[in-house]
Amino acid sequence: MSVNSRKSRKRARADIDSEDESSAAMAAKEDLKHDDQVWFDDGNVVLVAESIAFCIHRGLLSLHSEVFRGMFTMPPPENEETVAGCPVVRVSDAAQEMRYMLWALYNGRAFRNPRAQVPFKVVAALLRLAHKYQITYLREEALARIKTVYVDDSLDFMTEECPSHPLLTYEEEDAFDVVQLAHLTDTPSLLPAALYLCCETEPFWEPTNIIKSFLSKRDEEPYNLLSQEDVFRCLAARPQLVEARLAVFSYIFSDAGGMQCRASGLCRGALAFIKNRFFEAQSEVPEWPVRIDCLYPRADDVMSDTCYSGQYSFCSSCQTYFKGRDKDIRERIWSDLPSYFGLDIPGWVKH
Repeated sequence: MSVNSRKSRKRARADIDSEDESSAAMAAKEDLKHDDQVWFDDGNVVLVAESIAFCIHRGLLSLHSEVFRGMFTMPPPENEETVAGCPVVRVSDAAQEMRYMLWALYNGRAFRNPRAQVPFKVVAALLRLAHKYQITYLREEALARIKTVYVDDSLDFMTEECPSHPLLTYEEEDAFDVVQLAHLTDTPSLLPAALYLCCETEPFWEPTNIIKSFLSKRDEEPYNLLSQEDVFRCLAARPQLVEARLAVFSYIFSDAGGMQCRASGLCRGALAFIKNRFFEAQSEVPEWPVRIDCLYPRADDVMSDTCYSGQYSFCSSCQTYFKGRDKDIRERIWSDLPSYFGLDIPGWVKH
């Protein structure tokens, strides 16, 4: 075989490869759908996430993102893919999350309004992508909003059986996402409250099956959001949290020394009634799942149940006294919460 023949075959193979690549690019291009919300006719670059195309402005991305700024300084490839006459940049992100990020860059007023409640899934997506693309201001704003709920106001946030916050919506599976975001952004102060809320969810109700569940469902949410280390942290913490829940009740109503009321006989009778009910409950088969909500206020509910019994009640002075003890013990548990999960959080707020 002559050298020329070999060269001819190589050229033919290269031509075939080039045609295959072009065909694949054409097929991919035909599957693209222009985004309804983020498509600017005067844009000069097209981002493609999944099969959704976003026509936007290169200058805007370069202004806010160090990653895109560096990407746009690189020379374009010889066979650059284009859509609507604009170069295409394909990314591996979910289209919906990319839409959230781009919309925040173009029109972030709703998100940046400190009084507006924002869906958690939006804030989580913004934090993930802002971290990935090094959009500093967006990363800090998203992280600050999550920290307000899971760190600064967390003790108040968890005083209701269905937690809610004016800045952020809440679903119980959000806590798993927060754990992942804490590791991604190296923000360990998010972990104690998020892991605590994970411990309250159904996957952790049955400790005997939990490891099997997490190992067999590693590709399913929420199981794929926790590392093995975090799973073991929660398993180790649950018995301590159950004990802490019992300690809350015991602490609130164990000390009658501060009771100063004129109807002391009635109030002390009510206290004795509460203690008897507590000890009776301990001798019964525990409810399933065993509850761990040691940060939830107890005094109001217990005193209300006592009044509803029709036999006993507390005067306003004693109610205030026991509510104060309730707040005190919950703040102590909050201060110690990182230790339940084997965490040492620098600068953790001590009450």
